[in-house]
Amino acid sequence: MKHNDKTSHIQIDPQNPDIQWVITTDAEDLAWDDFVSQHFDPQPEQTSAWGDVRSHWGWKPTRIYLKQDGVILGGAQIQEFVIKKILRVGYIARGPLIAEGVDPLLVLRAIKWLARKLRLSYVAVSPPYFCEPLVKAMPAAGFQIRPDALPPSVWHQATFLIDLNADLDTLFANLRYTTRNNVRRGLRSGLEVVSGSKKDLIVFNELMNSICVRRGTHPNLPGVDFVPKLWSRFAPRGWIHLLLIRYGTETISIRLILTIGKYARAWRIGWSGKYTKLFPNDVLNWETIRWAKEHGFEKFDLLGADRRDAEELLNGRTASEPYHCNITFYKAGFGGKLVLLPNEYCYFPNPILRWCMKLGLIKALETKWLTGFIRLLYRKFMPRTE
Repeated sequence: MKHNDKTSHIQIDPQNPDIQWVITTDAEDLAWDDFVSQHFDPQPEQTSAWGDVRSHWGWKPTRIYLKQDGVILGGAQIQEFVIKKILRVGYIARGPLIAEGVDPLLVLRAIKWLARKLRLSYVAVSPPYFCEPLVKAMPAAGFQIRPDALPPSVWHQATFLIDLNADLDTLFANLRYTTRNNVRRGLRSGLEVVSGSKKDLIVFNELMNSICVRRGTHPNLPGVDFVPKLWSRFAPRGWIHLLLIRYGTETISIRLILTIGKYARAWRIGWSGKYTKLFPNDVLNWETIRWAKEHGFEKFDLLGADRRDAEELLNGRTASEPYHCNITFYKAGFGGKLVLLPNEYCYFPNPILRWCMKLGLIKALETKWLTGFIRLLYRKFMPRTE
C-alpha cells in the first residue's frame, strides 16, 4: 500500500460554495471508509481498501465525495480501466453512497465532473441496494439504463436478506422444513464448525476452485492473489472472516464472509464435494447466520439470486412453482427476504456520444452479434470486476 499526500485535492462545488468536493486516489482513505461502514447501506466495493486491491489488476480507483462543514454528504469510488490507450472505462460498483436527506443530484453532478476530468469514454454504474431517491434522479442527471453489451456489471442482481434482530430460535424456525432437517442431521453426524484464519486461504482457494470445476465455471475473481490481498486490507478493520466445516481432520466446506457496518455477507464458498449426505453446506450456511447474529450484525446477505426468479416471485409466483435457477431455490430455504436490486446505469461524458445513445445507439448495442463482440473484447482486455 502506497501513501502520497499529493494524491488528494479540494474542488469547490461551482453551484454551492459551501460544499467541497474531495478528490483522492489515496490507497487508504479512513474518512471515506468510515462513511461507507456507517452508511445505512454499506457496500465493501466502495471502500478505499477494495479499490487498492483492485488496482493490482489494472484498475485505477479515484474517489470523489462531498463535504459540508466537515461532514461527508455522499460520493463514489470510480474504478478506471484503459483498453489499448483508446477506451477509458469507468466503473462505480455499488455506489454512489449518499447520506439520508441529501439531494442525489449534488453527488451525481460531482461524478459527471470527475468523469469528464478523467476523460472517460463512459461510466458504468451498479447502484447500491437501497437507493430509490438516487435511481429516480439518475435519468434527470443524464444517466441511462446500461445495455448488457456495455461491461462491466455486478454478478448478482437480486439477493436474500435475513433480519438478524430475531432470536436464534425464530431464525432457525424460518428455515425451510427440509433445510432444518439437513442442518440437524449434519450436526448430529459430527460436522464441526471452526473459525479460520489467513493460513486457511490456501484451502479456501482449493475448495472454491473445486466447486467451480464441478459446476463447469471459473471463479469470478480477477486472479488467485485477489483473496489474500483482500484479506490483508480488510482483516485489520475486521471486515473479513472465514468459517470452516470439518469432518474429523478434513476441511470439506469453507465460507468467506465480508462484514461492513451492520451487514454480514456470505461472499464466497468452497466445497470439496464430499459427504453430500451430511449436508455440509446447509450446516455451514446456518452456522454463518448464527455467527453473524452472535457477533452483533443486524443483516445477513446471502448474496445472489436469479433476477428472473426474483421478479416472478415478487410479482406473485408461488414458491412451489419451478425455479429458473437451483441456487435461488436453495437460498430461499434459509428464510430471508427476497430483494430485487436496482437496474444498472451508464453515463457518457461526451455530449455527442450521449446524444447518439439517446437517438438509438443503445438499441444497436443490444443486437446479439454486437453484444457478443463487445463481451469478447471485455474478456480479452479487462479483468473481472469481482
